[in-house]
Amino acid sequence: MKQGLQAVKSWLEAITGVLASLLVVSLLINILFPDALGEFSALDNLGIWMKSVGDNGLAGVLAILLVYVWYQKK
Repeated sequence: MKQGLQAVKSWLEAITGVLASLLVVSLLINILFPDALGEFSALDNLGIWMKSVGDNGLAGVLAILLVYVWYQKK
């Protein structure tokens, strides 16, 4: 059972790493070439997400980052 959970954890870490890389690449492409991705705009989607996270967006993102850092230390 423990090995199975470790395998799932490693898969999720790998998928998360790939998705984070794709997000960074899409943000860079969107900054350098605004219309290169067509209707998809990573910057607009990131802005919408940040607004929905908290009152001004930044407070919610900082809270999520603090919780993430806190759990990483354990």
